[in-house]
Amino acid sequence: MSDYKFQGIIVDIKADNSHASARVYTSLDNANLDNGKTQISAGALVIASANDLTKLDVATTGSTAVLGVATQDRAVGDSRPLTYTRLGLVHMIKDAAALPAGAKVIPSTQGTIKAATNSDADSLLTIGRCVEGSAAVVGGEVVTVQLIL
Repeated sequence: MSDYKFQGIIVDIKADNSHASARVYTSLDNANLDNGKTQISAGALVIASANDLTKLDVATTGSTAVLGVATQDRAVGDSRPLTYTRLGLVHMIKDAAALPAGAKVIPSTQGTIKAATNSDADSLLTIGRCVEGSAAVVGGEVVTVQLIL
């Protein structure tokens, strides 16, 4: 995934958004947008770390209890908290599948999102709705999502 850097595109669109913050755990269990486990990147979905529920990790496929979308990069064990958007309009990274506008979205690999199916399981994982999607079937593209956590 080489296109995930936001280069001038801000993660948080500054609509009627809600935020929170926490520190990144000292050792990530899940791979980040850059396929490493050394930081959480801006735009990645975050969850509570399984090792310490007061610290953050990267969400992955099937993650439940998603907390939000990281608004900046933070290294593992950084003493500064990572701010994440919990509710509102955000730019996010999609996985390597088409994501049409209007589709419900769920967590995918490496902190990305994908379109939900109509299954009961996906209904439980839904974190928002895609406002501005992408028909491309490559990963790393930025889409606009309304979070409903």
